[in-house]
Amino acid sequence: MTERLAELQPLLDQPPSVSAFEQILARLDDWPAPELEAVIAHVEAALQRWPDEARCAGEQLLSEGPDGAVRVKAYAVLVRRLEFEPSHAGCEPWLIVLIARAPELRNLTILNLPCEDVEGVGAEAIASSTTLSKLKQLRLGDRIDDGGLCAIANSTAFPQLELLELRGWISDDETAEVLANSPLMTKLVALNLEDDGLSEDGYRALAESPFIPAFLAPTTASV
Repeated sequence: MTERLAELQPLLDQPPSVSAFEQILARLDDWPAPELEAVIAHVEAALQRWPDEARCAGEQLLSEGPDGAVRVKAYAVLVRRLEFEPSHAGCEPWLIVLIARAPELRNLTILNLPCEDVEGVGAEAIASSTTLSKLKQLRLGDRIDDGGLCAIANSTAFPQLELLELRGWISDDETAEVLANSPLMTKLVALNLEDDGLSEDGYRALAESPFIPAFLAPTTASV
């Protein structure tokens, strides 16, 4: 183990970058399991000076077990920013649920899924997550339905959240009321909702919300 750590150390000592972080994770990929917990602790200590933005990963955190089930790798605890390569195929709902429930992702501070097809079930899983409490930035889109929007608006899972982006479909005035009355909406920096039947009352609720920033609140059918 000492020799392997010596080979890893130059990567830990270089200036922070996403590329260097990916190389570090690649070295951990084939690390003997009995030693992995100790080396993860060593790497974590060395990366304390790194900004969260640089500790970014995505697809490489996933592996398929002998039973065919997809799992999150143990070293995902080192990751602070999670995002995937843009894909027109989007994310399957099961993947979003996996992300929301994986204890290995408990140290995430940035979750970026703005271009993925995060649907209602995914948004609801994230909103009820017990492992994403350290999130400071959350970007979700773009097929979240009324149920998913309400789940996020009512969520208490993100006490440290500083930035929120939401994209989805809104078709119910009650959803507009829930969003309008959610203190979490004060964190909004982007709100992109496609209208699917919202009435004038719904627009009024969003426009007059004490929490949604005025420059984001839709006031017409061009939500």
